[in-house]
Amino acid sequence: MNNTSHATVSAEQLITENIDVWTSAIKKRGSQGRGSSKKIELYGIKKLRELILELAVRGLLVPQDSE
Repeated sequence: MNNTSHATVSAEQLITENIDVWTSAIKKRGSQGRGSSKKIELYGIKKLRELILELAVRGLLVPQDSE
């Protein structure tokens, strides 16, 4: 149980202390198609969502009851 608690702190710190990095990471796309609004992808946000989902599935976002 102590190990899970340590992992929770690490996950929280990873997300909150680096939120500026997550939100500023963008990826340029090719200029295919019409419209200019689709030329960037919010890559950091996409990866942050994936990380949060993965941590939630593994039960690492909140302390787990051992019972």
